[in-house]
Amino acid sequence: MSIQHRQKRSETRPEQPQRAVRFADDTTRRSAQRPPVGDTRGLPSAYMRRWAWILLFCVLAILLVRALQGPPPWVPSLCRWSSKEIQCLYLSFEMPPRLMEYQESSAEAHPPPMCHSLLPLVDYALEANGGGIYPSLTTLEGSPNPQIPVVGSSAVEVINDSCQVSHRWCFSLHSGQVGLRLATPIYPSNITLDHIPRLYSINPQNAPRSVIVWGVIDGSENEARFSRLKRGPHRGEAWHGSQDRPKQSIHQDFVAIAEFQFDMYADWHIQTFPVKEFVGVYGFDFGLVVVEVLTNWGGSETCLHRVRVHGRPVTNTL
Repeated sequence: MSIQHRQKRSETRPEQPQRAVRFADDTTRRSAQRPPVGDTRGLPSAYMRRWAWILLFCVLAILLVRALQGPPPWVPSLCRWSSKEIQCLYLSFEMPPRLMEYQESSAEAHPPPMCHSLLPLVDYALEANGGGIYPSLTTLEGSPNPQIPVVGSSAVEVINDSCQVSHRWCFSLHSGQVGLRLATPIYPSNITLDHIPRLYSINPQNAPRSVIVWGVIDGSENEARFSRLKRGPHRGEAWHGSQDRPKQSIHQDFVAIAEFQFDMYADWHIQTFPVKEFVGVYGFDFGLVVVEVLTNWGGSETCLHRVRVHGRPVTNTL
């Protein structure tokens, strides 16, 4: 068929009427108004949306991890907290009295969880078991002209098993000591130091840090053991450097039966420490010990909540 014949046949073909587009509902209408496939003008690509969601998820994950780890290390350098004042950089404001009352009452009404440790160890310093405070070896208690004033309650608080936050004994410097008369002479094995959790404490920097526990040498058998200790290979462990007794002492010989650091940043706020090896090697027994706090965590005062002394009674032959 020639080209002229094709053109003539196409000219004689009647025009077909255009069909009207019918929309069954709004959904069909909207789908008809969408741009054709491949036309992405004005629409974000699926690739960009996918990476935006991934970036958002990563940011949220990082924030969650940092929140679980606690405040960043630069926070203490920017802010200082105390029971009455908060200072951050050049901003300083006092806590309202109502807020202070609520904070104290809330801490009192809701004590820290599990304040009673599940330690399967007898506490021979506990007042309920017959323990007591030895005033002559306790800061302020045995001094008529105290150089270190005590803030708050009596030293008896450290041998009670109360869970309340207000039951504590504080002295207004980083160092101090308390003499503990045990319920019965024991062969000591461990020392436990209790404190409230850091998140419940208004001033966590008042927690003790470096601690020495001294045993008072009493009785002829202990004096003989002490003489052998001074001549034996463990004589360097019996004292704290050149210090052979606590700062406030009596006319007795002392040995440092334990030295440790209480970690206020640890997961558990009730921490148990072993005594030194020579205590068991020479078979020392003690009925009177002194807990001396050398440093705290930077506070203007130091607070003790409870001290426990564990071991085996001398009368026990097992």
